Amino acid sequence: MYKQILLLPLVLFSICLNAQYEQTLLGDLNLTGAWGGITYNYSDYGDDWALVRGGYGGVEFGNTFFIGYGGWRLKDEVLTEVGRQEFKLRHGGFVLGYTPSSYKAVHPRFSFIFGPGRVWTLEDGERDRVFVLQPAAGLELNIFQAMRLGLEGGYRYVGNVNLGDVTSEDASGFFLQIEVRLGFSW
Repeated sequence: MYKQILLLPLVLFSICLNAQYEQTLLGDLNLTGAWGGITYNYSDYGDDWALVRGGYGGVEFGNTFFIGYGGWRLKDEVLTEVGRQEFKLRHGGFVLGYTPSSYKAVHPRFSFIFGPGRVWTLEDGERDRVFVLQPAAGLELNIFQAMRLGLEGGYRYVGNVNLGDVTSEDASGFFLQIEVRLGFSW
């Protein structure tokens, strides 16, 4: 009788080891967290520097990779270098992030934003659809388990701008950014 009682856990353990692994179309994605954030960046536009505000949300994979979606809007009016025409920019798109060594209190963070946007002039209200690419690199600080603070710098490229005196060079430029991410990793 005792041999049968001792044999039962061994048989169950053996069955568990040989169980079928569930197959999926995308494989094991290793989802490890969900994060959202707000960003403020100070950007170079033509002759001016202006404030851009935005936010995003998404999911984290393997505590290292981030995929999300967000939107950003130029809060101030800015002037072009030639012709002195005022314009504004709004854009959104996908956010890709890479944070090696994210378990450390201070670690590097790399991000890439790409997606559609709009540029419009303030005098005549003329609008143009654009495409924005925005790579950035910086440092991220783990303040709490559910809060991170990022300091980044990068370049925003705005393509296909054709609004009188407003060009792609006016809407493109370098930026410095501060970002607060809230969420959790499991």
